[in-house]
Amino acid sequence: MPIKTVECVICKEEVTKRKTLVYKDGRACREHQEVQDAVLEQKLKEEQDIMWAKADQAMRRISAVSFIRCYHTFRGVPVMLLMSRVRKDDREWVADKIEEMGGPIMSGEETINAAFMASHIAKRVKEIE
Repeated sequence: MPIKTVECVICKEEVTKRKTLVYKDGRACREHQEVQDAVLEQKLKEEQDIMWAKADQAMRRISAVSFIRCYHTFRGVPVMLLMSRVRKDDREWVADKIEEMGGPIMSGEETINAAFMASHIAKRVKEIE
């Protein structure tokens, strides 16, 4: 079986497929600087995607803890009903954090701070409108 060759889209030479990478509309030799730059750029993008995914997960989890504690404290909504709104893969983490914070009912100081922040945000929203 003959070795498969392809034409490099940059230098137009016939090279083995093994010595090339996918580049734009075809394949290009691995040695070209443009190809190496594209590979590095792709690796950086993948690392950033992973970083953003972790940040999204952290924000989602932290928001869920605040959401549950506020709605349970201010509205009396059952914790189990609120937990059903949390993604399944986040539920254990969220439950652990709620317990670490002293349970689903907010303390008096937390309640005052939450009410103050809510009124501050509501005032800012009116200013924006």
